[in-house]
Amino acid sequence: MTPHKIIVLYGRGNLGKTRTLRMVIDILNGEPISYTTNDAQTICHYNDKTIAVATKGDNAAELRANVSYFKSHPCDIAITAARSRGGTHDVIKAYAQETGAEVVWIYKRAEAGAENAVNLKWAERVVEAISNLSTE
Repeated sequence: MTPHKIIVLYGRGNLGKTRTLRMVIDILNGEPISYTTNDAQTICHYNDKTIAVATKGDNAAELRANVSYFKSHPCDIAITAARSRGGTHDVIKAYAQETGAEVVWIYKRAEAGAENAVNLKWAERVVEAISNLSTE
């Protein structure tokens, strides 16, 4: 099973994309928010959907590793981080073309506020995007 949808949280470096996606994982798993910053690749089950999440996204090599993970873990939705432009986008676009998946781009911009609160807001936006997706 290849993903029907790919959600990409993208933006410039040091915006907290990894932290945000770690919060997404906690929300999808029904766990308390852990505020961890370690990169992860994991499978979550949410609203009858199998979701693969890979938090790395600083360069094309990391995105290729994420795509390998998605290929080896069948899912309805794949979620990854990426930079604002360049090689990371090229890898995602190629994977989407290969699988026929629709890509949902979520641009995470810098904003004022407490870092954890800002990241949680963006995590909730990603989860909302998941809830709004049809995988048919």
